[in-house]
Amino acid sequence: GTIECVVLNACETEEVGKKLRDYGVPNVVCWQSEVRDETAHSLSKTFYQALARQTSPFNYHLAFDQAMSRMTTGKGDSRKPARHKANGAVDFLCLLSINGDVKCKSRIV
Repeated sequence: GTIECVVLNACETEEVGKKLRDYGVPNVVCWQSEVRDETAHSLSKTFYQALARQTSPFNYHLAFDQAMSRMTTGKGDSRKPARHKANGAVDFLCLLSINGDVKCKSRIV
């Protein structure tokens, strides 16, 4: 089969994600920044749960949006100055799609 989606659930993987897109991977989830282990774990869990509720063909944009809506983000002083390191922060998470779209979410609370 063909690879439909790659999840690069590690710190600063956007450049690798862009290269994978250049090589034909239709959907890549990646991080522009550092990410806490707890946040990466939560992303994996919520993203794959969202996919599991679908039938093929999978809608990766929908699963990405559903995962983001289920994740929480750090609040107040825990977000400053390194807000991307706050527990649950998803401000620098991207879905690079086959259409060239880059969907970065900002969920500052």
